[in-house]
Amino acid sequence: MPADERIVLVFEPQPNLTQFLDDQIEGWTTRHCEPGLVPNNAHDASAAVMAGPFDHWDMARALRRALLIGPLFSIGEAGQDAKPPLTVLARPLRLNAMLNRLKEQSDNDVDLIPLGRWYLDITQKALVDPTSGEVERLTERELALMAMLIRLSPGTLSREDLQTQLWGYHNETTSHTVETHVWRLRQKLEVNSAEPTHLLTTGDGYCLKLGEP
Repeated sequence: MPADERIVLVFEPQPNLTQFLDDQIEGWTTRHCEPGLVPNNAHDASAAVMAGPFDHWDMARALRRALLIGPLFSIGEAGQDAKPPLTVLARPLRLNAMLNRLKEQSDNDVDLIPLGRWYLDITQKALVDPTSGEVERLTERELALMAMLIRLSPGTLSREDLQTQLWGYHNETTSHTVETHVWRLRQKLEVNSAEPTHLLTTGDGYCLKLGEP
């Protein structure tokens, strides 16, 4: 997509909200999407909004797996619980909160993200060293895991949240999948994987420190 194009995906059965947002959000392109269907180019979008009678949280998890790292909004009722990675906006819909988040996102470059000597290139699905030209390819799961941590940086995601959101496991499931993927990522990302400076273990979870070491 063009460097200055900002896309918000709107998941709803009928395109009513899509048309409304298209009139309200200047400088953005809205795309109507059918609930349950993740567009092949979802990673090009900067945000998504969900409205209507379908599982918004399940849709949000699918979008994170598809590498959409921007804010995800659920149009719901007052008092509705929010589950990461969703932000719930209560009816009647007030656009200020959404517009502020969208502006924050538009002020940041999400295509090339600095991580020490590397840049994370979302488009190439790789870590790229602009000095040496070295490239470390990432698997879909590795990139999705990093995208989730980038969205919260410098915040932490628990092992259970990663396990549930990326792999669909229940919290009580015993698995070393998260630890294995973190270990593999550190082999690619860190100068010394035994003493990481970017992909950090914090309490019961992980966080990603962006920028220079």
